[in-house]
Amino acid sequence: MSTVITWLGPSLGIFELEVVEKIGLHIIQHPPQIIFVSAILAGWLMALLSWLLTSSKDTVSRLFIIYLITAVMAFTGLHHSILGSTELFGALIHSPKISIMDYLEFLGIALIGNSLGGFFFVALLKYRAFIQNVE
Repeated sequence: MSTVITWLGPSLGIFELEVVEKIGLHIIQHPPQIIFVSAILAGWLMALLSWLLTSSKDTVSRLFIIYLITAVMAFTGLHHSILGSTELFGALIHSPKISIMDYLEFLGIALIGNSLGGFFFVALLKYRAFIQNVE
């Protein structure tokens, strides 16, 4: 997908390849601990999103929930392993400033952080539901 986007965007005049490099450098400019904590928050938000989507019945409310959660992630610049890997892979392909090790390091940190954030959110909710059923 990164290859298609980085080919199609400049071909249609939507953006230049320098923008792809700038986005990639922006993603990896933070220290690993910042990316990790940011990824935990992003994983928590994605787990919240999936939990809220299963609870909502109405199509309009589902669209609103998706927009609300993803907008928070986008506006705050939280690191997500899937979105970030697409952006960073595009930059890896077209920029000598980004190495395969930068890509793999980001992907590993973001994936672990997203997993922890999602796991703790779901675990806390399941624990709370279990405690209420026991009492």
